[in-house]
Amino acid sequence: MSPALGKEVLSAVLDSNIYIAAFTYPKGRDAAVWNAAVDGRYQLVVSPAIIRETAKVLRRDFAWREDRV
Repeated sequence: MSPALGKEVLSAVLDSNIYIAAFTYPKGRDAAVWNAAVDGRYQLVVSPAIIRETAKVLRRDFAWREDRV
């Protein structure tokens, strides 16, 4: 329960595939899931491993430059 809000806050862990789809297709369904977290509708929980995997795929498969990653 969040003391500031006085109610439970939903937490979620997203798979790296969700991040990749959200970042590469910003109008897609997965982007809506990402945007809900950005808007504070739920608490996003992420691990260093998920961040590394997401970054690796964005670099390798989508040719993202380091400053964009």
